[in-house]
Amino acid sequence: DAVDLGLKGVRALVVGASRGLGRACAEALAEDGAAVVICSRDAARLEAAASEFGIAGWVAGDVGSAAEVDRVVDTAVQTLSGLDVLVTNAGGPPTGPFEAATDDDWDVGHALTVMSAVRLIRRALPYLKASGRGRIVNLTGYGVTEPMSDLRSVAEEETKAPRDRPEGSARGLGPGSGRPGRTAAPGGRARRKAR
Repeated sequence: DAVDLGLKGVRALVVGASRGLGRACAEALAEDGAAVVICSRDAARLEAAASEFGIAGWVAGDVGSAAEVDRVVDTAVQTLSGLDVLVTNAGGPPTGPFEAATDDDWDVGHALTVMSAVRLIRRALPYLKASGRGRIVNLTGYGVTEPMSDLRSVAEEETKAPRDRPEGSARGLGPGSGRPGRTAAPGGRARRKAR
């Protein structure tokens, strides 16, 4: 028997949702009755995902950019008439050997893995507070806990996004961070290897 998680009618924005763990999360939320807006940089994949499972809408945007974050959150809030759940999730840093990484590579990695979450939370927080049941879930890849030879990112950097903040907890916000092991989500690395 299915377990009712109380997600029917919950309004959620899931970022990085055109494939992989973000898409799997968005699909699960939608299947459980949540109204979901999905976001990624790839409009074609978003449109395909939208046609494969029921969502309220989608918005293409690069959450590594502060201006894009504002537009993405504002579009989701307008589409959903509010926001109850924010799922942060963005692509990782450029891959390659450490010694080949430039300062620009590190800046891109930091913008995607750290600042995207900070900016998304900052922009969404007033709406999450207003909902009375706001939740923030910060998704990260398994590279946070399991070294990957082709990632330049320092695992600790990904875990520094704001999570357990007393001021948020006192207002009923429920932060969380997902740090999964290998996940066979649509378009994820484990699935690609299996093909």
